[in-house]
Amino acid sequence: MTPPEIDLWPEQHRVFDVWVALQNAWQIVAGMNGIAYIGFDRPAAESVMRMSGVKKRDRGKLLEDLSTVESAALPILNSK
Repeated sequence: MTPPEIDLWPEQHRVFDVWVALQNAWQIVAGMNGIAYIGFDRPAAESVMRMSGVKKRDRGKLLEDLSTVESAALPILNSK
């Protein structure tokens, strides 16, 4: 299955690349009602940024952007 095509502005490319790299770094809790996503793993995000060559001075802003995307994704992930 081919993933859907998306358009990104140039300033969105780095946050998208890190977001994709974090796709398996979500923290979840499991209970009687199933699982709930609580957010992505912050240390994993820092590691991905460092290993991707994101400059130290840019990591704070990138983490803010990732948190914005996370805030939009959580209601969708937990809508089951």
